[in-house]
Amino acid sequence: MFTNPVIGGENTLIRSAIRSPDYVAGVSGWTINKDGTAEFNNAVFRGEVLVTDPDGSYVRIYDENPGDGALIEMGLPSGVGVTQTPGRLFTDTSIPFFGMPGIVLESPSVDGAPVAVISLGSNTTSDTSIGLMGATDIRHQAENDLDLLAGNAVGVQLTQPDGQFNVTGTRLISSFDGRMRLGPDDGEVSRGWVAGAIITANNAGVINSEAVQLSALDGAGNPFTFRAGRAYKVVVRGGVTTTATASPPLWRLKKTNTGGQQFDVWRTACTATGTTFPATYTTGFRCDPANDVTAIIVLTLTAPAGVTIQLTGAATSPAVLDIYDDGIADNTYRSGLPVLV
Repeated sequence: MFTNPVIGGENTLIRSAIRSPDYVAGVSGWTINKDGTAEFNNAVFRGEVLVTDPDGSYVRIYDENPGDGALIEMGLPSGVGVTQTPGRLFTDTSIPFFGMPGIVLESPSVDGAPVAVISLGSNTTSDTSIGLMGATDIRHQAENDLDLLAGNAVGVQLTQPDGQFNVTGTRLISSFDGRMRLGPDDGEVSRGWVAGAIITANNAGVINSEAVQLSALDGAGNPFTFRAGRAYKVVVRGGVTTTATASPPLWRLKKTNTGGQQFDVWRTACTATGTTFPATYTTGFRCDPANDVTAIIVLTLTAPAGVTIQLTGAATSPAVLDIYDDGIADNTYRSGLPVLV
């Protein structure tokens, strides 16, 4: 039984608050209020701390395995999914992948979906290491190469596709579409899609002329800056029709327009008139070894006199021109590609 006049029988708080003499809100002292709120300057808790929300979400801090370190468990709102696995952040004396002391972050999971795991650890006998499991689509907001392990990351975000891999001292090399890929710090790793074009309806027919059919731009709709000394793979997909089988459609890959630098030329065999034939082709080029080049790469179509040729596309089968960074142009295949200047 409490005998202090602030507290009455049955352990009931009968005053608006219990406060220290020096209590000033947000400045000093402490208070325990009748409405259940409280304010302290510092506090030490032995055991478990549980913070709940009316929506069912919670944060729980406790020691799951004594000797390993504290664990922070984060639960989702109760209305999300049928079954849930909470997210967790904890220290461990032997983290996954590396068997060294470190920190592990596990994503929450709903209805049995895979859990993404990120392990961070280091010790006196190895470099700092990052392990990623059940992940990893890593994106950032910088245009140029970004060395995440150097600590200069800008706006890094982790998402969770399927798959598993480990990273031990490997550089994360950015691509210009905002994605980051794993590879040695030698520039060999391709950086994925960098520019392209797409149509979901038929282009106007070409008669007795050469006309641009697709113009590859970056994700923001601007000319792309191709990097000095790198190789680029070009993929063309779509359909084509002709009014004369004796004159197969003639395609060209060029810079800027029909009068620009040409990288490749090819034909599509059409064995019947009025029928759509697949126009699929893969080619490539490399950028000037000494200079970056900002350019629009175009696909042109040429038709002879009296013949109408048409690039076709639809919502379910669009015509596309895609350009991918294919790494440094220093091997036999890449060094033999035409040079963009």
